[in-house]
Amino acid sequence: MAPTAAGQADTAAVQTSATPAQPAPGTHESQVRIGERLIDAELFEIFNAEAAQSRVRMNEDWSSWQASDELRAPESLVRTLHTLVGTTRHVGLVQVRGIAASLEKLLLKQRETSVELPAA
Repeated sequence: MAPTAAGQADTAAVQTSATPAQPAPGTHESQVRIGERLIDAELFEIFNAEAAQSRVRMNEDWSSWQASDELRAPESLVRTLHTLVGTTRHVGLVQVRGIAASLEKLLLKQRETSVELPAA
């Protein structure tokens, strides 16, 4: 049986402290600062749009899995996490990448063994 509602992960969007940064001398590109990292504003906008879509897909996949009798995590959920690992690496969100990578690894192992995840 799939995880119960009590074990469902918080589906709130990951909040980041992103602020527009002053362009570096000699450049005209706008950038966004996340912590100490500067990211091209256009790349950050693309990342945010993709991350929002990924969150929606993961929520849908999780809910469908939870409502089903299927033991194995949905492949689409694992693929979405894998995509999130790559996109967060690309923009340098190391902590979010670590969480997504850990979840991907957990669900890959769960798919191999078909062992039910414990309720939280």
